[in-house]
Amino acid sequence: MTQAEELEFFGELYAPSDYEAPKPSSEVDDEEDGHHQTAGADADFPGTEWMVDERASPLLAGSLLTMPRAFIAYAADDLLAKDSLLFADRLKAENGPDAVHLLHLQGPLGHGFAKHSHRPEAYAAVAAAGAFASGALRRGR
Repeated sequence: MTQAEELEFFGELYAPSDYEAPKPSSEVDDEEDGHHQTAGADADFPGTEWMVDERASPLLAGSLLTMPRAFIAYAADDLLAKDSLLFADRLKAENGPDAVHLLHLQGPLGHGFAKHSHRPEAYAAVAAAGAFASGALRRGR
């Protein structure tokens, strides 16, 4: 199963069975090719219209001011890497530079790499997430 097929499969599982797609509420510029695209939606994933709903993706929320500090680990080849960076940028813009900690991992890892406990990158991501959570709990935020 390809990454795109996996994301579509899990997207369909995640979406409510009685889901009705709302009108897209936010758009972002795709800097690489200069076209406008709805945030969270991707033409490569047909049948996942629910992805334009802010309940499915916090990236689409009108405001992120109430969000806690975030730890975001992503692989360079993850199909959602671009969305991870957009979310991190919004968090920083709305809540300051300390609002997010990013962990960018190289290699052919793909989406969901952290669930493969035999990989050193998975161990590194989980250990870093644990350290982040521990620090956040000590600070109270």
